[in-house]
Amino acid sequence: MKKQILFSAALIVAAATVLAAYSAGTSKQASPGGMQGHNHAAMAGGGEDQARPVHLPAATARRIGVTYATARRAPFRQVVRAAGNVTYDETRLVDVSPKIDGWAERLYVDFTGAQVRKGQPLLDIYSPRLVTAQEELVLAHRLADVANAAPAPAHADDGAMADGGAGSTRENADALLASARRRLGYWDIPRDEISRIERTGQPEKTLTLRAPASGVVVKTP
Repeated sequence: MKKQILFSAALIVAAATVLAAYSAGTSKQASPGGMQGHNHAAMAGGGEDQARPVHLPAATARRIGVTYATARRAPFRQVVRAAGNVTYDETRLVDVSPKIDGWAERLYVDFTGAQVRKGQPLLDIYSPRLVTAQEELVLAHRLADVANAAPAPAHADDGAMADGGAGSTRENADALLASARRRLGYWDIPRDEISRIERTGQPEKTLTLRAPASGVVVKTP
């Protein structure tokens, strides 16, 4: 009987010890400091996870280029500043350059920026070669007039040969006149100037170069 009582008491003590150990473990897991039972609100209120504003000293902000402004609604505009050159449209430039050696006797447009109209006189040019070419034009024009005004040859046994000789003379005179006109045209002498020389029969010391287009003078001789 005594042995049974002692054995039962030992069982009770062992059961109480196991129960106490189990209760202690459960309480530890449910405590606020455990991994599963931590309080998020409490942690947000303090510790390293708390959000705090960033403060920069004025010297540091200036060094790294930090600026401050009040946020507001406004149109977004971006200004781009760049250096550039204002020049002329090269596709619309017209070069007036005499193609013969000579001298400018008179300038009608003598400063940059002058407004000119098409056909307006620009300068009078003198050239010995140009005077010679005019004299040849006048001579060729006279020969052509004489050859074309010559009467038809009289009929004879050799009439066919005589008529052929007259026709050849007229062709040569016309070819000489066309050559004299073409030479002046190659030198950019206007057609109306060539016609005037033929009409008057007097070579001019100077010839006038005129503006081929309306515009603004960008360079003078």
